[in-house]
Amino acid sequence: MDDKEIKKLFESTLSELGFKKTRYVYVRDFDYFLLRMSLQHYFGSVEYHLDCYFLFKDIHEPEKLKAFLMADVSNRLLFNLDGEYEEYVKIGELEPDRARTVITVTVSEFISLLEKEGIKGYFKSYPEALNTVMSGARSYLEKEGYIDKE
Repeated sequence: MDDKEIKKLFESTLSELGFKKTRYVYVRDFDYFLLRMSLQHYFGSVEYHLDCYFLFKDIHEPEKLKAFLMADVSNRLLFNLDGEYEEYVKIGELEPDRARTVITVTVSEFISLLEKEGIKGYFKSYPEALNTVMSGARSYLEKEGYIDKE
């Protein structure tokens, strides 16, 4: 698959999982945060990675939530390849059905974590993401009990 086919496949897969496209990111609305995801690759590379970004509704004006470049927390998800987790995948080298399955399983697993355990479960599963929390968001997350105070 070429880049255009990969982007189209990613868009249709995330759409099926409840995401809406906003510019080049895909957004899903949760109770107290927005989850944004994007499929990225470095120029000239065939390896893709999956980025996720959180925006917390209680600390932003509604107009700022629409700003597609903002993030309170960001991280890279690991692709689930039949139980083996990889940061980078050569999606274009996979058959389209296989690529769709990898993306669906990876994102569905992540959504399930968020629906069951919320942002607290996210930080438990991805503790390195605590290093990306913006200062205003850190105060909010501490106050709400989603993370421990430093």
